[in-house]
Amino acid sequence: MSHPDSTIHLTQVLNPWSSESSPKTITLPPFTDHLVLHAEIVRNVSLSTYLPNQDDDYIVSFNFFGSKLCYCMPNRDSNWTIIDISFFCEINSSIIYSRKDQIFYLLTTGCAYMHGCLGSQKE
Repeated sequence: MSHPDSTIHLTQVLNPWSSESSPKTITLPPFTDHLVLHAEIVRNVSLSTYLPNQDDDYIVSFNFFGSKLCYCMPNRDSNWTIIDISFFCEINSSIIYSRKDQIFYLLTTGCAYMHGCLGSQKE
């Protein structure tokens, strides 16, 4: 994250399977002031595709320690969508986005529980 303007960049530079000659970098919308306050406690980041350069309709999501899920579609959204989750996220929960169901699934440790979240709240 670039601290002066809160812009986020995802890159494949450290991915050993990415193309060394042209690593992909994705610029995401800047964090709002509200999100900047919580940026240090981001727990999990998810990208809905392995090939963002071949898929224009992908989603980047992350959740905070606690009960917030944020996502954006980099090629369509200029802001982050924030979802209040109805329960406290575990430290080791994972985020999965289902394009078919158009829903986020939060999987708890050991996948003992699964919770679905729809995007409904913009910030």
